[in-house]
Amino acid sequence: MIDIESWVYTQIVTELRAAYTDISSSSDPSMKPATFPHVVIEQQDSSTVSSWSTRGSVDNLNRVMFQVDVYTNSLGNRKSEAKAIMAIVCDWMSSHNFTRISLMPVNYNESIYRLTARFTANVDMKVVESTNYYGLYQNY
Repeated sequence: MIDIESWVYTQIVTELRAAYTDISSSSDPSMKPATFPHVVIEQQDSSTVSSWSTRGSVDNLNRVMFQVDVYTNSLGNRKSEAKAIMAIVCDWMSSHNFTRISLMPVNYNESIYRLTARFTANVDMKVVESTNYYGLYQNY
């Protein structure tokens, strides 16, 4: 199994904190946001791309799927704040060859706005230690 959740999480949260110093984050979707804005970044799927498998290594290439949830409760601009935060996430994902497969508001409650996006990419484990680069490829 190729697991890049921690790496992706750290990279995105670093970008978000540069723009929103008060943002809270988690990779655990079961936790209720204690402060806002809040973002949850979770790798939800990792499957072997069978056409790249060999006898020696089943996981030469995996297709991964991430879900990102943004929660906001700002008076008067919850929706625009969530979209601005998600734009940072989408830009990072796109620049790392992820494809956004959905972006939708999810009914959470009257005072909290939730925006959910899902992204996919193909990933291998060619790691360049000096940059922590993972080989990320667009889906094909």
